Amino acid sequence: MKHLILFLGLFLWLGVPTGEARELKLAHAVNTQSPYHLGSLEFKKLVEQESKGDLQIRIFPNRQLGDERALIEALQMGLVDLAVISTGPVGNFVPEFLALDVPYVFTSYAQVDRVLEGKLGTKFLSTLNKAKLVGLAFWENGFRHLTNNKHPVLVPQDLVGLKLRTMENRVHIEAFEYLGAIVQPLPYGEALAALKQGVLDGQENPINIIYAFKLYTLQKYLSLTGHVYSPALLLVSQKTWQSLSAQEKSILKSKGLIAAKYEKRLIREQEQNQLEELKKAGMKVFQVDREKFKTYLTPLREKWAESFPWLKEIEAFLQENK
Repeated sequence: MKHLILFLGLFLWLGVPTGEARELKLAHAVNTQSPYHLGSLEFKKLVEQESKGDLQIRIFPNRQLGDERALIEALQMGLVDLAVISTGPVGNFVPEFLALDVPYVFTSYAQVDRVLEGKLGTKFLSTLNKAKLVGLAFWENGFRHLTNNKHPVLVPQDLVGLKLRTMENRVHIEAFEYLGAIVQPLPYGEALAALKQGVLDGQENPINIIYAFKLYTLQKYLSLTGHVYSPALLLVSQKTWQSLSAQEKSILKSKGLIAAKYEKRLIREQEQNQLEELKKAGMKVFQVDREKFKTYLTPLREKWAESFPWLKEIEAFLQENK
């Protein structure tokens, strides 16, 4: 609830635009070097061009309007119009989305695209309506990897005793606790402060986040575990959506999908170069046997399969569409 006062104040400060053009506020929680922001700029350009300026997008990066969980709450209240958010915290509002956070559901970008850009992805997006959210498109955060400041993590047992930040997501928390880590679920801004102070040993994130936030200045070791594929969502407040014309909805939807492809391409094309830059900056990078991690987590994966119906749907679809 502490975020509500902040949002109400920001809402009043931002004011209501005058004139015929309508301004929509788009927020995200990462910095201006990130694909989220670059994708948002592309989305802004496309929307403003297509609407001939009738729709204006104003972007608030770097947690200016709150962390990801707070942004979801702001969307629900109509205090923010649009947001780009990783699916990690979405499971707290739409539990079905936790299926996407199960380790090793996806092992390649080809699998990701077959599922999330198809009928299953459309179905998943429609589920957001019950949380007063509208999903325009799946964007991307990327495959998550592990960094730490204690020792190389090469096998599951190396995680035992590591003080590790995760997102506020019960699947992530349960997985790393099962692996023996001491888990601290924190918003990312708090996690960065804890890493700087040495309160935490490590964290896990995609390469683009590790690079954009210069984690090589805080963390010695990077293990390419690829343990979770982290989708992102371009979300619209249901309140905002209901106030739009059919044409405006069509513009946001179509341009959100085009910007999604742009944002994903950025992440995938830049990943190897960013990895090389991390090495040059002094990070020790380790390949790991991901199958060992997947096998170690088998008991949890079997339990999650019973809890999250989407998991079985995804696995069946991938089996049929190899």
